[in-house]
Amino acid sequence: MMYYYGSGLFCSVLLIIISCCVQYSVCLLKDYKICVPDQYMAECKRMVEVGAASGAGTKLQCIGARDRVDCIHQIQKKVADFTYMEPEDMYIVSKKFDANFIIFKEVRTKVEPTSEFRYEAVAVVRNDLKLKNLQGIKGLKSCHTGIGRNVGYKIPLTKLKKSGVLGNINDETMSPRENELKAFSQLFSKACIVGEWSPDAKINENLKKKYSNLCALCENPSKCDYPDNNSGYEGALNCLTKSGGDIAWTKLAYVKNYFGLSPNSVAKAPKDNYSFLCPDGKTVPLTETPCTWAARPWPGFVANDRIEVNTQDLTQLRNYISQLNKLGESSGNDWLINVLGIDSNSTAVDNKKTLHPTQYLQKANYEDVIGRVVKPIKPIRWCVSSPEGMSKCLAFKDAAFSRDIRPPFECNREKSSKVCLKLIADGAADVITLDATEAVLGRKNLNLRPILKEKYGNEKDLLAVAVVNRDCNEGTVILEALRK
Repeated sequence: MMYYYGSGLFCSVLLIIISCCVQYSVCLLKDYKICVPDQYMAECKRMVEVGAASGAGTKLQCIGARDRVDCIHQIQKKVADFTYMEPEDMYIVSKKFDANFIIFKEVRTKVEPTSEFRYEAVAVVRNDLKLKNLQGIKGLKSCHTGIGRNVGYKIPLTKLKKSGVLGNINDETMSPRENELKAFSQLFSKACIVGEWSPDAKINENLKKKYSNLCALCENPSKCDYPDNNSGYEGALNCLTKSGGDIAWTKLAYVKNYFGLSPNSVAKAPKDNYSFLCPDGKTVPLTETPCTWAARPWPGFVANDRIEVNTQDLTQLRNYISQLNKLGESSGNDWLINVLGIDSNSTAVDNKKTLHPTQYLQKANYEDVIGRVVKPIKPIRWCVSSPEGMSKCLAFKDAAFSRDIRPPFECNREKSSKVCLKLIADGAADVITLDATEAVLGRKNLNLRPILKEKYGNEKDLLAVAVVNRDCNEGTVILEALRK
């Protein structure tokens, strides 16, 4: 009788467990698997040990991957459950597995833990311009934070092009960067856009001479580089208020501080002389609710739908990350920044509701800033000769595009590196990665030329190089993209 009674009790318990699983779609996970790049596996394991020693009760396992792009695939395949991502990584996810991923927790600054976005991009104009519409900015003197930066370059570039105000940026005889500079040069009479316009010193110098009006408002126009009092977030406002500028592109928080609109801030210029310029061409006084052009989302933690389907899992994981945040802060561990992306100025915060990556980026009006496409697209054709090479190339392609490398890369697999070299020599492909010996043969036999080499630490050059056709007219474009 005891046997049957015990068996019946076991069945009853089993039925209750099954009932719970059905009710919540899936049982609580036995442990959670965080994906980390292989280089941070040691830190991740130390983090797990610290968490276990604290008696948290939540089990965590580290899953290694080649890099953050590879982590995306590990999470999609459910080998791992979640990881830390920047908005650019979220963009990659949004184009591949959007419906299967959620952003469930954010990493915000301690100064602004309740702010919806990391920062917001605004345009500020002089009131005496009396602008009627967005077309009225043509011919103005424009102040920017610097070349390639978000609020002062990529956001106005993307949004002005989308609105039809910015001119053609599709000239295939020019690099993507020169297309952008030419368009800005034709739109604005003068500007200050400091920085490295090209990683090649000679090209950088030539571009700054060719489009010199884009340096005219800088403190040092002939240098047109950092440091410059008219560059950066506050510098763009200096350019506007002190150096003859008409419009400035910068962060909302800096505008509030600069014009004395933030608590304890001292005005550096009269707020009544300036207004926000909105994307629809209207202006709004600085003292009223600002209109923004886009915002940069916070980085955060992204999980697959295995976490999403169970609110208990989601709550438990959110709480455990917050607990690890506190443990890492108190002990000053390097895993806090390397594994969880949390530095001494930031903290993990639960977002109000989970969002898919596309929703998350679109909420900030930021998706098109990352995914800015120049048409017609003429990609750099990368030739590979192995499955491993193809996998790396595809990951590199996604990561490069999300991080503003233009033109985009295209990956083509052939039978061997010899076939690839012949295709490059014939103009049917553009670039290949080779070891030094093969590169020498390619240069000798097929008139190819190396454009980049890898160097590890203090070792002598070079285990690998990128090779292109010696007569390739687009060698400069390829070099710029690869160096970026």
